[in-house]
Amino acid sequence: MLCVVPHRHRHLRSPVSAHRTEATAATISGASTVRAGTAHGIFGHGPPDQSEGFATHTASVEEQLLARLVEIYSRLVIVTFALHYSHDEHNTASPRESTTTTSQQGQHHLHRVLTTLRFAIGMEPRSAVERMARTCEEGVYALGGQLFISIGGEVLVDEGVGFSAFREPLDARHLHDGYCVSKPILGLAIGHLLDAGSVTLDDRISEIVAESFGVAIPDDVLLRHVLGHAAGLDGVDGATWRMTPPEMRNRIMAKRPPELRPAYSELMAGQILSELIKATCNDSAIDFIEETILAPLSIENDLVANPHRALEPHVLERVRVPIGGLPTSTIPLLAVRLPYLVSDVSPTFGGLVNAHGLGILFDAIGQVLDGGAVAGIPSSASLTEMFSASERAQHGGGLQRECSFGAFMMTNMRDHGCGIKIGTNSIGHTAGMANTMVLYDPDLKLTLAMMLNGLIYEYEEMEFVRRQITTAVVEALMEGES
Repeated sequence: MLCVVPHRHRHLRSPVSAHRTEATAATISGASTVRAGTAHGIFGHGPPDQSEGFATHTASVEEQLLARLVEIYSRLVIVTFALHYSHDEHNTASPRESTTTTSQQGQHHLHRVLTTLRFAIGMEPRSAVERMARTCEEGVYALGGQLFISIGGEVLVDEGVGFSAFREPLDARHLHDGYCVSKPILGLAIGHLLDAGSVTLDDRISEIVAESFGVAIPDDVLLRHVLGHAAGLDGVDGATWRMTPPEMRNRIMAKRPPELRPAYSELMAGQILSELIKATCNDSAIDFIEETILAPLSIENDLVANPHRALEPHVLERVRVPIGGLPTSTIPLLAVRLPYLVSDVSPTFGGLVNAHGLGILFDAIGQVLDGGAVAGIPSSASLTEMFSASERAQHGGGLQRECSFGAFMMTNMRDHGCGIKIGTNSIGHTAGMANTMVLYDPDLKLTLAMMLNGLIYEYEEMEFVRRQITTAVVEALMEGES
């Protein structure tokens, strides 16, 4: 069946009073921040890749050797971190409680405690940008970050603060691995298919996609189950997937059939949706998403899930890497910058993102939910129908917490570490390890996207940082209105 997507209306913006916008903007972006022009990365070419859909390049022996050495080094760093945190989790006393740590561990512990206390007592300034800048200056959780804030369609903040792993000022348009935070583009693609009448939420997946990664899809799995992460499609985590060569990935996927239960799916649910889009529209998921969603919003170079686009020079030169080892050391994970990993992007796994692209996307979603029409975003009726299937439940997989999903997005962002200042009707998505998130709160008409470039391995600390930024933003909004 060919997909027919109806004509979209011109981008409309909801009105916001001049007093509120000007006062809020002054409060939120009171800090001076450093921006940088585009800086060149450390690699300009990559090893040949025979995988379908990947750009190719004939590398010299020296380039291939260098790429392999950097890859091995970065994987050793990841394994070392994993072993370190696994050891900590099995100790009877956590690093926060231990009184017999080494001097380096003690310094790490003291730095975190002092940072926590500074946030807890509401240390001034309360500006959201300054709060993020202070986080980067502390060097505990990150060295740099990006922040996007809009109210009712009016962009108030779109800036970069601090430094990249390459020690140049981090720009608002630099790109980092977004992992799961880019999942909503698949939900939006399904919304377009709903608009066109090509699918319904009660369609049986097995009648369209018989299997995924060699795993048969049971007959009782419906499209609404996949969109709400309720089809039991958990299995291999994204980190393991990323470190596995493409030709071996099918072998590591779970071979047991899914069962209907809430379970956050890092990979299989997204792959099923991608295959459903291809089967319905006779077009690849990424081509459909770029043409239908990203290009109309002019963010195809700020939310990059196309492997060919990822290797284009104007994209590749903006790619930056995450930082591990904070605060006691600074370890850039350079392998992420290798072209074969840069191009290892897809709607299923995730793409390269910045706060600007995420913010523009969810600002547009918010405008449609608020009654407007925006080119690239499905109708309010289709979005509402997909969100209506959201139910709060205990999720397995990589989450292991009670939360809810709808339209292949997170719903009620309070459940996802964003704090009680955010409303229960909020929608968005977060990413593990790399502290990237985006949300839209319809009660506040607030769109907030943030990225911090430091790797955080403990969920409680990721939640802590997200909560501090979102709280600072909401408090600044309230102060701007007073």
